[in-house]
Parts: sequence; C-alpha cells; structure tokens
Amino acid sequence: MISCIIIEDEPPAIAVLKKYIEKMGGIRIEGIFQNPLDGLQALRKNTVDLLFLDINLPDLSGIELLKSLDNPPKVIFTTAYSEFALEGFELRITDFLLKPYSFNRFVKAIHKVSQEIETGKKLEDWAPKKENEVLLIRADRKIFRIPFEEILSLQAFGDYVKIQTSDRQLVPKETLQKLESKLPENLFMRIHRSYIIAINKVEYIEGNQVHIKGKNLPIGKSFREEFLKRIQES
Repeated sequence: MISCIIIEDEPPAIAVLKKYIEKMGGIRIEGIFQNPLDGLQALRKNTVDLLFLDINLPDLSGIELLKSLDNPPKVIFTTAYSEFALEGFELRITDFLLKPYSFNRFVKAIHKVSQEIETGKKLEDWAPKKENEVLLIRADRKIFRIPFEEILSLQAFGDYVKIQTSDRQLVPKETLQKLESKLPENLFMRIHRSYIIAINKVEYIEGNQVHIKGKNLPIGKSFREEFLKRIQES
C-alpha cells in the first residue's frame, strides 16, 4: 500500500485524483490540502511514500514547497503548465502529469513510483556516476547539461558559483556546498573553502597553487594534505 498526500487547490483536480486513486487501488490518502502551508506542515510531521503536488498554488508554489523539504517523498507534479517539466525533473521528481491527464497516464506514473520504492532509488540514481554523466544547473533562465568531464573548476562567488568548463563559464545561483553534493567524489575535490576542482584536470602544482588550463587556483591550508594524497593516488 502506497501512502500519499495531495496538495492541490482546485476541487475538480482533487476530484480527479481521488477518482483515479480509488479506481486503481493500492494507494491510501493520508491527507488532502488546498492550502500549501498546511500541506507543508503535514509533510514535516508525517512520513508518506508519495506526494501529489500542484505547482500553481497560492502563497507558496509547488516548486518552492518541494525545495523546502529536507527529505521529500516521491513526488508527482500535477499541473497545467508544461514549462515547469524540466525544473521538476531537475528536482528529481518521479513524474509529471500534465492536466488534463488520462487514467492510463496516471497508472504509468504510479508504476514509476512503485519501481522507485522497490529499488530504493530515484530515476536519476539508477546508474552509477560516470564521467559521461552530467551536472544539471539553471543559469541565464536556461537549464544546462554540463558533462562532468568538461568541468575544470567551481568557485564560490557570493550567492552564486562560477563553473568553469573547457570552453565557457556559467554562473548559477547555487551554493558551492549544494553543487558539491551533486559531483562524483572520485572526479572532484574541494581544495579551498571557495574552490572545487576536477582532479584529472590538474596540470601541475606550484607552492600553494594548482595550475589548470592557464589558471592558478589556491590550495587552502586545511585542504592541502588530503589534496596531495589524492593527487598521488590518481
């Protein structure tokens, strides 16, 4: 049995979800909230398997709500706005139901949820991280797919991060810590509180600096020992 919460402000949309859930079976509704703040409070107090989440909500959008959750359940976005699809999958949702959606399409989304629960993984985590995988970031009102193998370094820059690749620089509004969690540890390493580098892109080390593609980057004192150890092992 899959437990779920519905956060949706439109009564007709709620009625459709309840109808499909009843028709399919195997899903237990733990709560229905038209006010997203009430739904957020319920999610923080209770553990459920699945969240049906509208995006266009009063006071707090579905995307803002999802970003505020430290450990969200599986999420299916339900919305009439297709332009949010990419951002939804960037947030690692399970599926995206574009209103009006059919019962067959609903069933497919639930099957995805079931598969993820069984494997204990989200869709983006099924394959191990490899050099040909990508980092998804939002910058300049676009979503970029940056192959890990093209990234040279990342630099904290206030509320932003400068990502230097082999042929361009992107500046998403992200923290260095958040982006670090998305990078494979075998390919990247923090060498300074403000810098992360691609280990295999280091050309040489001189004093307390590393040289990568014409740029010298500082090595923090507290990071130096571990960095030199990693370099020797690579």
